[in-house]
Amino acid sequence: MGPRQPGGDLIRPRLSSIAVFTALSCACGPRRALPSDPGSPPPQLCPSSARVVGSIADLVGEVAYRGGRLYVAHPSSAVSIVDVSAPDRPRVLATARLGVVNALHGVHVAGSRVYLGNDGHGLRVVGIQDEANPTEILFDGPFQGHVNVVAVGGIDGRVFYADYWGKLTVVDFRDPARPKSVFKTTLPFRPTALRVAGKRLYAAGLASVLAASNSTGVSVFDVGDPEDPRPVDHLAIDDIQSALAATPDLLYVARAGRIVTFDGSLQLVGSLATSGSIAAMAAEKGLLFLLDRSRGLVIVRRDAGGGLKEVGAVSLTHGGRASLALDLPYVYIGGKGPELSIGGSSPPLHLHVVSLECTDG
Repeated sequence: MGPRQPGGDLIRPRLSSIAVFTALSCACGPRRALPSDPGSPPPQLCPSSARVVGSIADLVGEVAYRGGRLYVAHPSSAVSIVDVSAPDRPRVLATARLGVVNALHGVHVAGSRVYLGNDGHGLRVVGIQDEANPTEILFDGPFQGHVNVVAVGGIDGRVFYADYWGKLTVVDFRDPARPKSVFKTTLPFRPTALRVAGKRLYAAGLASVLAASNSTGVSVFDVGDPEDPRPVDHLAIDDIQSALAATPDLLYVARAGRIVTFDGSLQLVGSLATSGSIAAMAAEKGLLFLLDRSRGLVIVRRDAGGGLKEVGAVSLTHGGRASLALDLPYVYIGGKGPELSIGGSSPPLHLHVVSLECTDG
């Protein structure tokens, strides 16, 4: 396939031999029955009425949501379980401090375990069967060695992680007592964001002298067989930022000063100018959620053709880096500092809960 340039400076060469990975409702009262009835209709969402309804001060880190619980990976090498069944009154149930130092990058929840990447100590695992007493689980194996893990994800009992140097490893955890490495490869860049949607996996990366090649952009893979990710295509984007979001039919990529949208054939179908750099993105139910470093949470609606239009915003401080987790009508925002303000002091960072529920009148 020859190169093309949708949007002026985007070239999409065919990928030859790369693999990469990841891991990414109810309109009743504040307290919800859990889990939600999968057959119930989705709540009516009012992005223009979005507002913060709950928060926890000084609780920062990357977040993942499952079944009324939020899992927060602290930069200080700990993980907290937060009860958000009453979104306006989130509360910490327990915190497990890992037996290693350095920051955590990425959080993936599956079964009775939380999987976390550690900056210097590989893949870390915390058992959550007793959520009042989460406990780190240690294994023998190279995936807990001296590795700078920067992202973690998973699918069907397999956990994927990538390190700063672009090495990708897939670990089979279907037998929890005997995890085993089943796939390894080298990525052409330093990964910065990863998402899985349907049977596709999307990985964004930046050029690095430590990576296998001086590449940048988004790599797309078929993960129908999680133990053998197959390259589908590659979008070479020289001004890509770290944020990425995906649904089974659309891919959203943060570029310098704009968001671009690709359809399932990886054709450019829409874009939206942004005022600041984007720290994180997530998409669900035709809405795209952006954490704009200068504005806070920005809510964008997608039309049938893939076009984007801003429909709501909430001003808040989330730090220089951040993450999002969705359980609409609620959005969970985990801040990651530092973000220095005038005078060199750091602003307070919080875990935020934002509601899109419609208000009377």
